[in-house]
Amino acid sequence: DVGDKGETGDTGAKGAAGAKGATGSAGPQGPTGAAGPQGPTGSKGDAGDKGEAGDDGADGAKGATGSAGAKGATGSAGPQGPTGSAGPQGPAGSTGPQGSTGSTGPTGGAGPKGPTGTPAGPQYIFKPGTGATETAKGQFQFNSGTNASITAVYVNEYHTDDSSNSIDDWLDDLGSGNQEVDIRFVQDGDASNFVILRASASTWLTGSSGGLTEYAIAVTHTASTGTSVPFSEDDTVTISFNPVGQKGQKGQAGEDGGGGGGGSKGQKGATGSTGPQGPSGTGPTGPKGDKGDTGSTGPQGPSGSGGDKGQKGATGSTGSTGPQGPQGSSGSSGSKGQKGEAGSGGGGGGGTDDDFEVATAWVANIMTGDVMAIGSYTASVTGGVIQSYA
Repeated sequence: DVGDKGETGDTGAKGAAGAKGATGSAGPQGPTGAAGPQGPTGSKGDAGDKGEAGDDGADGAKGATGSAGAKGATGSAGPQGPTGSAGPQGPAGSTGPQGSTGSTGPTGGAGPKGPTGTPAGPQYIFKPGTGATETAKGQFQFNSGTNASITAVYVNEYHTDDSSNSIDDWLDDLGSGNQEVDIRFVQDGDASNFVILRASASTWLTGSSGGLTEYAIAVTHTASTGTSVPFSEDDTVTISFNPVGQKGQKGQAGEDGGGGGGGSKGQKGATGSTGPQGPSGTGPTGPKGDKGDTGSTGPQGPSGSGGDKGQKGATGSTGSTGPQGPQGSSGSSGSKGQKGEAGSGGGGGGGTDDDFEVATAWVANIMTGDVMAIGSYTASVTGGVIQSYA
């Protein structure tokens, strides 16, 4: 360590450099002496050890802004920036001029065949089962699941086309018993599924099903798809009712023809040729002669005027069902024809004992046009006079 600085002495002769003494310990700080005259510069002593770093000084005042440097060279182009968002929609352009009419195109081919239309009639929902008084509003069911065994169909008074208005008045009229009715059941959307039944000319029975009227219609099988009922539960089915024909009124019986006069009993002779028609006589009845041989047929007598309308003949057997034709529009009802006058009695011939039969009822086959007698009575004749009928 450097000792305290002593007072400046007189300048002595330059002595030889002494050996470096040991560093003494630091004495206390003496008072500062008066400045002596400037002595000659002594030789440079050895560098002392580096002192510790002092505290940072306060920041100096900010220097003035330097002048702008020269413009640097242009840098290379930067990378491509991202695409900007689309701008707003521009205003619509004005309408262009009318183009000329193009040439007519070729005729298109025929379109596909349209679906089969729904048959006329109310629509119902099929309900499986075979019991009566089980249908709800808009339902129907059969009494058998086998088509040929169906003998009754149960129809509710309401149908699905209008569940708020009953059609019982219409069904009552159809089922009054005055006519037979063909009833056709066709599945909507698949006309190949069908059943055709015929209701007899008898009054349709009714019952109550859940407080609603249910019609129990006695029927016989006419035609159908397959052997089992072709409908499934909740299938929509159109039911069309087609009356077969109204029952005609019974005609009045015609008057009896006058009897011929009786001849006297003769011997049984050989069969003679037929003579001309003689005038009608009214002689007394002679004794009954032996029955002669049947004579040959005489000439056809003149036709008598038409007799009154006879009773309706018994119903003929049902013909096979023809193919379903398209449904025609309903024709207007024809007026009832006038009743024919009663025919006058035929002239009586000569006396005879031949019994004879008279047809009283006929039936026509609408498929072939043939007419067949299905009813008659037998007249018993004695002496040319009709004695009884059977």
